[in-house]
Amino acid sequence: MPAYFVYVCQDVTDRKELETYWAKIGPTLEGYQPKNIVGYTPFEQLEGEKIEGVAVIEFPSFELAKTWYDSPAYRAIRHHRMDGAKYIGVIAQGGSLPPAERMPQTKDRRPGTPAATKLTGVIADHIRAVNNFDTDAIVATFADDAYVNDNRREIAGIDAIRRWVDKEMVGDKVTLDVREVVDHYGDTIVRAAYDGEYDKSKLPPGELIMSNYFSVRDGKIVSLAVIRNQPSEYSQGNKGP
Repeated sequence: MPAYFVYVCQDVTDRKELETYWAKIGPTLEGYQPKNIVGYTPFEQLEGEKIEGVAVIEFPSFELAKTWYDSPAYRAIRHHRMDGAKYIGVIAQGGSLPPAERMPQTKDRRPGTPAATKLTGVIADHIRAVNNFDTDAIVATFADDAYVNDNRREIAGIDAIRRWVDKEMVGDKVTLDVREVVDHYGDTIVRAAYDGEYDKSKLPPGELIMSNYFSVRDGKIVSLAVIRNQPSEYSQGNKGP
């Protein structure tokens, strides 16, 4: 069954970077049997916040679309898009589900659970810098006395954070595909799919989803905890914070 890669451009910050991306994307698609469905053609926006443009590419399967997105060739050029614009990107399976089977992740959502929010400010800068493999820009998002807890390892102070970033984030070419952003009493929880060139031999199959717990004060990250959460028998289907 075909799948569709949908990119919605929310804002353009550097047109030249975006044009560089458009000029380089073609060769990365070779061999993946893409079909260009929509390529920034004129549109009329009927609902929602203002957007700049839409692109839709059809692939023969969901797996092939994801393989292209994770390919070395595409990963090498997508930073131009990230540097030049803000996008929402999804891969959607073709077809239609019955109403009762749609968006199953929302079935247990009740009033009073933490509200979803947008990725903004220094946290947005942090995620962007990680995906751009920019050590200086990542470190610049932290306070001098910040600390990081990465998988039960404490990394305290800006110098130690720089060494961690340089070796394990930029060095391993880690990328974050943000799936959910939650505001929880002033702190921010970002759940993201991680990828990179780190050792995956001991990881279970499928996506690696990590929860990032950010505390921000005076425009700087003062603490970050990165945790691979497991389902809890006490949550009754609700992920909680």
